[in-house]
Amino acid sequence: MKHGCKIACGLIVIILSATSWAQQQPSDAVEVAPGFKLGANGAIEIGDISAEVGHFDGDWTVSEQHDVFKASAPNPPATQPSSHVVTGVFVSASGPFNLTDRMEAAGDGVHFSADMASDKPVETNELHMSFSLPVKSVGGKKAMIDGEPTLLPSEPAKQGEAQLISKDNVHKIEIPTATGTLIITGNLNMLLQDDREWNDDRFSLRLNFSPASGQIKESKIEFQMEWKPAESK
Repeated sequence: MKHGCKIACGLIVIILSATSWAQQQPSDAVEVAPGFKLGANGAIEIGDISAEVGHFDGDWTVSEQHDVFKASAPNPPATQPSSHVVTGVFVSASGPFNLTDRMEAAGDGVHFSADMASDKPVETNELHMSFSLPVKSVGGKKAMIDGEPTLLPSEPAKQGEAQLISKDNVHKIEIPTATGTLIITGNLNMLLQDDREWNDDRFSLRLNFSPASGQIKESKIEFQMEWKPAESK
């Protein structure tokens, strides 16, 4: 994956936007399974972790779901009691495209998928799912990437060293927090970085759609998530 310019280009916009969104979490979220909520705008809530679709155009201008997504319905409709679908138009800087998010209870967690479709090619440097991880919840802990630890440092990374790990063909990501562990499984291309270089007290985890870049007319991402609450002491 090509992540260098992503860090250098457009990050301040991302941080300010993500901070504002985190401070104004949607109140219309529906609980799909214990620990997992889906909002009418397609945003996912997992405790104090939030996740949404993001898009970088050819100039690395960022568009984020909570800002630019226009949902077709005011609430996530249920095709079954444990299955919810959000459809609408994502208005990126490269132009609009249709976006469908699906979340359904599965096993001990949820299965999530998102499909992007457009009649015209959409110029894309990266299309991804972004997880916002507050430092207060994960700082000092170790994320496990296919069984290998990556430290989420308590102190900010050195200037220019915000990227903690970038890896393709990952099958399991474990993110420990103060209240439990988020486990993500699938066929994943991922980036984990420390956003404190841009004065935001969060780490960001990004999972790429497939395809993730180019002149895109169709793209998809899917993965499973499980939430394991911390054991009571």
